[in-house]
Amino acid sequence: MLEDLPSGVAGSGQIEPTTVEKPAKFTLVVIAGILTLITGVLSIYNGIAGVNSAVGLGLDVFRDDLKYSFCGAFLVAFGIVAIVGGYFAIKGRHVILAVIGACLGMAGGGLAGFWLGLIAMVLIFLSDTDLTS
Repeated sequence: MLEDLPSGVAGSGQIEPTTVEKPAKFTLVVIAGILTLITGVLSIYNGIAGVNSAVGLGLDVFRDDLKYSFCGAFLVAFGIVAIVGGYFAIKGRHVILAVIGACLGMAGGGLAGFWLGLIAMVLIFLSDTDLTS
């Protein structure tokens, strides 16, 4: 009776090896994209706080001291680019924008943004998926 069973069926006496698929490393890129989005939000927050500190100090932002508003505007721009880079990292496209977004998030997100952006860059480089460029 056991001889009548096809090979690979339970009870046939022969065991065929099964292949186990490794989890896709694409999840690393998605995590990196989420971290890059967080750094973008932190950078935008820091930019708005920089402009608000100039106003809060009683400075006329357009006449007395423009460095606060310029720095704040640059941080907001860094945050926007970081959010765009995080979006493209989550979508799995344009790896160069994801890396640029993580770098600019590191530059504008403060200490927490620096570490989150650094982790995001490491995760992007560790993922072996072919992101379209």
